[in-house]
Amino acid sequence: MLVPSITLKEEHNDNIFLTAQNATSDFITTIVPGVRGRARTERFDGDLTVGFNYLDYLRHNLLDGLDFFGRNSLAYRVTPRLSVSAGGGYVRNSRPDQLSATGIALNAGSDRYNAQGGANLAVDELTNTSLTYGYDRQKFDNALQLPTTTHSVTLALDHDLDKVLPRTRSGVTFLYSNDDVVSSQVDNYAASLVMSYTPRELWKMSGSVGGRFTHSTFESSGHTFRTDDTGLIGSLSLGYADDRNDGTLSFTRDLATASGGSSVTERTSLNLSLGRRLTEELRGEVASSFAYNRTRQNQFSAVEINEKTLTARGSLRYTMTRYLDAEALYQYTHVDSGGEGGAAVQNLVMLRVNLSYEMGR
Repeated sequence: MLVPSITLKEEHNDNIFLTAQNATSDFITTIVPGVRGRARTERFDGDLTVGFNYLDYLRHNLLDGLDFFGRNSLAYRVTPRLSVSAGGGYVRNSRPDQLSATGIALNAGSDRYNAQGGANLAVDELTNTSLTYGYDRQKFDNALQLPTTTHSVTLALDHDLDKVLPRTRSGVTFLYSNDDVVSSQVDNYAASLVMSYTPRELWKMSGSVGGRFTHSTFESSGHTFRTDDTGLIGSLSLGYADDRNDGTLSFTRDLATASGGSSVTERTSLNLSLGRRLTEELRGEVASSFAYNRTRQNQFSAVEINEKTLTARGSLRYTMTRYLDAEALYQYTHVDSGGEGGAAVQNLVMLRVNLSYEMGR
């Protein structure tokens, strides 16, 4: 199956650099042509998407860009119980107002590469185990933002407890990750107990609780420092979905890469999303997220991080035909880095039209 597509976005952004002072506004036109190809058999599933974002700023032409992206995934069932998978991607993002995955303001364009691979084994009808490896590297246009490379390995064991606790699964997860920055190396070891519960057909609950041990080596003032740190990690998620409504509420506490910084950060985040299908063609969504990234000086590196990020958005999407849909969106962003200049505030209004066509289905 081949799906070519093109998306047109027109937005007004009142803080295109996401700065705390001297906010600058502009109109931004984005054109996104792309193509997705997918091949499936009884044992194989392959997916490839490539395209680019063409950005045109009305008044700040030096920010115009041509940002390529691509991602792929492969999965193969070796035996009825054993399956393997691999994938990777590349994203060029030249926008200076982007946020990292942890909610940290980057204030620079970036190139990001990632790859992953793994295997899943069904030990028996009730138990699954998996082993995955992940690689992520991000480089920035601003020399003050440090390139970051992350390697991670995850081992997970999952067991169906239905005979003891109906509609319940439980397991354990072990994680090792290495964050490599010019000025620091961070090795993190974590273990968690994971549980999911489906009380009714429309609801789903999941959570995890565990701990971590983190060893850091970093440079400061011409000296090498080594520190050890421990902490609690965990997550909690509640989800609901029926024919017309859906929603998710989640809480996370973990250790994450401080993209562009010199180390990692302890992240505490809260996310809420609600959606409703108003008619057969019209759907509305609201969502909000709060992230608190905190790292004490000399905890993982010589740099302190104390940043709070709040985002909220609302959107209406109208499906005109099977191939054509349109969306109106408003997004509010508030980033408080704890500096004397105050918080950065951004209001963004966007209209988007997407056209796609399935070939060879």
